[in-house]
Amino acid sequence: MKILLIGEYSGLFTCLSDGLRFLGHQVFTASNGDGTRDYPADFRWDKHFQLPKINGLLEILYILQHRKLFCGYDVVMFISTRALLYAHFEGFNYWFYKYVKKNNKKVFISDSGLDFISFQYWNSHKETKYHDYTEAYLDNPQHDSFLMDKNAATTEAKIREMVDGTIPLWYEYAQPHRQFKSLKPTIRIPINIDKFEYKPNKVGEKIVFFHGISRACKGGKYIQAAFDRLRNKYSDVAEFICAGGLPFEEYMELTNRTNVILDDVHSYSFSMNALFAMARGKIYMGGAESEGNKELGYEDCPVMNLTKDVDQICSAIEYVIANRDKIEEWGLKSRKFVEKYHSYKDIAQQYIDCWTNT
Repeated sequence: MKILLIGEYSGLFTCLSDGLRFLGHQVFTASNGDGTRDYPADFRWDKHFQLPKINGLLEILYILQHRKLFCGYDVVMFISTRALLYAHFEGFNYWFYKYVKKNNKKVFISDSGLDFISFQYWNSHKETKYHDYTEAYLDNPQHDSFLMDKNAATTEAKIREMVDGTIPLWYEYAQPHRQFKSLKPTIRIPINIDKFEYKPNKVGEKIVFFHGISRACKGGKYIQAAFDRLRNKYSDVAEFICAGGLPFEEYMELTNRTNVILDDVHSYSFSMNALFAMARGKIYMGGAESEGNKELGYEDCPVMNLTKDVDQICSAIEYVIANRDKIEEWGLKSRKFVEKYHSYKDIAQQYIDCWTNT
């Protein structure tokens, strides 16, 4: 099968392309590298201009110049309804999706990020955990401004009706779109386990807890508050590290000496970085609510769920400290979990089955 993957979030399509190629399919990837994460792609549309004020326009012209690269595939999958991320060129976004649909056999969307529809759904459901995730965006409306743009809702709805199917990654991205006939069953994140060496999660003089400072929407302030509360109390047995804005390689190097990683108190599910860490035998604390686990078919999830309650976060950390002799055992469970549920080869086959049967 000849397959085109357009866009990138946190290495999702990089891992998926590994699995598809292993199964013998011909895969071409095109993206902007996911910004500072700088993931490789066969075609990068972001590397040719250094003029910030008109960079988006120049990138569009570059894509148009190479538009034939986006034609002639058995299957095309976009990373989301916002694969190009040109908030000020809504007309081009819609035209591009139509162009790709016209010039290929089947087109799908991976629901792997917030769009206007999902943002409005969660923001209007104040009783939900993910509501707090969306609220953080409202504090800085210039960031991902399309999430507040009603014109984007019309474009997104048209795109969803146009494509052959949309495939969510998580409960968070499936629940807001249940009304669309194009919605397919949720497929778990693929992880190329071969790229991550498992090492026993051994504790040195101190247990090392790490939080990667990221967007405010993930609720890092609650984790940092918990770290601040416990840092002096457990200074003889635990080390608490916060760091942000790290390139992927630096992040991986820092987490090599980490025993426990904490991230995202506002979500129902856990992300690529969580799975990368778990594949290496790390303990992970983050979003692991029953709704998210049920959506993905988990029966034995080892992730320790976190909420925005600082007391709850502290209790989770103290539980690990009190059971430091189990850290290596828990780390092995993390690795086995990724092998069981997130094999990039198995997940790639699930995508093939979905595309073929649509």
